[in-house]
This record gives sequence, structure tokens and C-alpha cells, in this order.
Amino acid sequence: MDKFDVIVVGGGSGGLSVAERAADYGAKVLLIERDRIGGACVNRGCVPKKVWWYAAGHAAALKDAKGWGFSPQVGDDFDFNFDYADFAQRRLNYTNGIGDWYDGYLEGKGITRVVGDAVMASANSVKVGDVEYSAERIVLSPGSEPIVPPVAGAQLGVTSDDVFKWDAMPKSVILIGSGYIGVELASAMKAFGVEITLVDMVDKPLPAFDDDIRDTFVEVLEKEGIVFKGSVKVTALSEADNGVRVTAEDGQSWTAEKVIWAVGRKPATASLNLAVAGVAVERGFITIDEWQKTSVDHIFAVGDATGQIALTPVAIAAGRRLADRLWGNKPQRKLDNKYVATVVFTHPPLAMIGLTEAAAKAQYGEANVKVYSSKFTPMRHLMSVHPMPVHVKLVCANDNEEVVGVHWLGEGADEGIQGFAIAMGMGATKADFDNTIAVHPSIAEEIVTLR
Repeated sequence: MDKFDVIVVGGGSGGLSVAERAADYGAKVLLIERDRIGGACVNRGCVPKKVWWYAAGHAAALKDAKGWGFSPQVGDDFDFNFDYADFAQRRLNYTNGIGDWYDGYLEGKGITRVVGDAVMASANSVKVGDVEYSAERIVLSPGSEPIVPPVAGAQLGVTSDDVFKWDAMPKSVILIGSGYIGVELASAMKAFGVEITLVDMVDKPLPAFDDDIRDTFVEVLEKEGIVFKGSVKVTALSEADNGVRVTAEDGQSWTAEKVIWAVGRKPATASLNLAVAGVAVERGFITIDEWQKTSVDHIFAVGDATGQIALTPVAIAAGRRLADRLWGNKPQRKLDNKYVATVVFTHPPLAMIGLTEAAAKAQYGEANVKVYSSKFTPMRHLMSVHPMPVHVKLVCANDNEEVVGVHWLGEGADEGIQGFAIAMGMGATKADFDNTIAVHPSIAEEIVTLR
């Protein structure tokens, strides 16, 4: 057997962050990945999604231009030409280029890469095919995969992993699920001219977000022409003359050319044979402590498969801190995910840090929480054909009004939210926000001038 200092299972964001930093510290590293380097984020998630988002933004700008006095060849409806096949190929070239770059990058760092399915052979060894590798430490970062519920005809639907393989847009789509993936796909595809219906068991989209912001987001969907069907339990998919029919428990049904499952993702751990190594799992998620350690002292895990916040930067931060601790002589380095900024890339984008109003009241007590909020139409949409709202909200706790939640739906939220994460991580209060001199005129100034 080839022996290494560490075997990293998974070449997505979390695994790569461990592998490269461990190599920087001089560790002999083996990286095992079954697919293209970069994982879901680069190949099937964050990156292609964000390219879609930019394209959808250009479509929205073309529509809005008419209201500002410009006269492009655009009517009130979607009637300009969009060569999706050409766009899709150039997007694929971009994401493939990232993976190709990583191949050379890993080689330059002296990291050994093996392509294939990793299976635990013991607590200190991993097999890929017939070849077994051993290491002093093992780091698991297998990522996640889309969930397809066990309903009749489920195979007639596709997942988000499949969507980015399309070279043409369908005329109509039903998206089952209205979390991050569902609403982001819906927003972009609507801009591409697709008729969209969102179906979910919840009464409003984005259940992890603040209720007031979700109410405003429903208004956004209506303005975009996206149909939302809430409090619906899907029981079956079946073939229809014009595509696929979705049937609900209450007898309602809808048809579309394509149906996409967007009901969440599950840890990709089933094939790893973790039991043979003694690694504990719960509902498929690898059990870890605050130091990323599993139930086996020398086996660690980072990323989506651990049940931590399923965001690329969280996986990267966890991986780098783990490597710093294990090989960089920084024994106290560990992940702190108290204030993690997150963005939903719709049009307009939605961003948040920290606690919702409901969560803050549950944690601190209703009497100890004060909320500041503002909803308005921004100058950006002063003359737009279909103006979109902005809704900003601060959630503050205790007598000193520490800011424990920032919520921002509207233009600029995707970029502006990052700075507020720094402030909150330093314990900023409402008084600190009030003492900040605003940039005028801007949307971000509203967050530091709320009354």
C-alpha cells in the first residue's frame, strides 16, 4: 500500500481546501475524487448558477431600458433573441476551465490525485477499485447530492444537476421546492423566457429566511410572473401530452414540459462504507465535533456531508482551519459560523446574516428584541418597466441592541452584505450602525439610517 500523511476524500471546496493547505505545510497528500475537480460548486452549483444569474440580469436590464428612454428591440414581454445553446456552451467552457486549471495546480503542489470511488477499507485505509491507500489521517468531504422523493413517477422529473446539461430551454417548467435552488433556478429561467410554476409544501418560499422578507419576496415572484403554489404535497408525476403532470395530495394538478426536483440535498455518504472504519453517521450525515473530528480520532470531515451550513465558504473555512490545526501548529483554529453571510441569487438578490426576528425572540425573549425595518422602491427602478422592491431589516438584542440579524432583499444585497458580516462578527450594535456615515444616495445607507 502507498502511505500518505493524509487521504482527502472529495475534490470539492472542502476537500480541496484541506488538501492544498496541508500540502503547503509539507504533508504528503492523496486526493480522491470520482468526478471533475471543484465538486458541485464549480460544476453543478454556485459557479454555473452565478453565470446564469448574470445572464438573467442582462435580460432584466434590456427590459427595463425602455422605461429609461432607450429603445432596444424589446417589447414589454420577452421577445428579443437569446441564443441559449451558445450561452450554455460558453458557460461550460468557463467551468471546465476551472477544473482544468486545478489539475495543474494540484500537481504543482505535489498533491497526488486519484480518480474513482473511494471506499473505506479500514480505519486507516481507503480503496479505489482494487488499489488500497493508507494514511495517518483521513479527511472526508464527499459532498451532497440532490434528493428525489420516493413518489410515483419521480423518475419523470430531473434535478438541478441535470439542468446545467441542457442545451435548450423548455417552454415551461414546474419546480418542486422553493428553497435556495428552486427560487434561483426559477428566477433565471423566467428571465430566459420560461413559464415557471413553483410548488412546495411550505406556505411561502425560502423557509429559512425572515418572515417579513419572505412576504416581500412573494411580491417579487408575482411581479416576475412566477406562479407559486404553496402548502402543496406532491404525490405523483405522470406523463402528459405536453410533458409531465404533477399531482398533489388534494387532487390539484399542473403540467409543464419539464419538472425539476429542488427539494434539497442529502449527504453523499452511502457508498463510502463508513461503518467498517467505525465512523458514526446520523441520517447519513457524518457526526463531528467542533474540531471537525468524527467518532474516530484520526478521521475528520468537512463540508455538506457533516450537516454544517451547506455553503461553499463554510466548507472552505472549515477545511483550512482544520489543516492549520493539524499541520500548521495552530491548535486553537476551528470554525466559527455564528455570523455567516448568505445570498440567494434571484433578481433582485436576497441576503441575510444571523438570526431572523422569530429566531431572535426565541433565543433572547420577545421583550429583549427590537426590530428596525424599511421597505421601498429604489432609485434603480424609478423608471423601470417592472420595478422591484427593496426590504431591509435589522434584528437587535438586549439593552445594548447588539445587531444579531441583518436582512436585505434588493439591488446590491449580494455584494453589500459581506461588510455587515465583518461588523457583526466584531459585536456591532445599533449605535455603531447609527454612528456610521452613510453613502448617499445608495440602498446600503438605509441599513445604517434605520429608525
